[in-house]
Amino acid sequence: MPSVAESIKAWYAKLSEGHFFKAEGFQPAIILLQMFVLQVTFYCTIFICLGLVHYMTGGYVLVKEVFSATQWSWKSALADVCASVLQAFALRFVVLRAKKCLDFAATSMGWHWIICSVMAGMPHWGWWAWKLFCLSITVTLGEHLC
Repeated sequence: MPSVAESIKAWYAKLSEGHFFKAEGFQPAIILLQMFVLQVTFYCTIFICLGLVHYMTGGYVLVKEVFSATQWSWKSALADVCASVLQAFALRFVVLRAKKCLDFAATSMGWHWIICSVMAGMPHWGWWAWKLFCLSITVTLGEHLC
């Protein structure tokens, strides 16, 4: 019976050989950096899109509008769709592989859900439905671009 240390070494050897991660191997630092870049890109694009929508319709951007599921309007919805498209282009340049687009896009949306839940409480079902729609846009377009 192999020890725990030997089992971990064997598992890591499988990862390094490319059974799960192709020839580049398992590189957690690169994965974390990619997640960080995509999260920053997500918030930059949503703030830029929300700013453009508010500029065209009159008004100003509130930070709580991005992080709250209760301050939700058609302006937020339009900015979400615009940001989803731009996020798909970011996936093209950051992730580089179609198989990873769903993972990275869902992780980005998961972190957004956690932040929104901490700041404003649990979102309602309409927020969920819209965010899943935007996630599907991001993933579909991202996979197509990759």
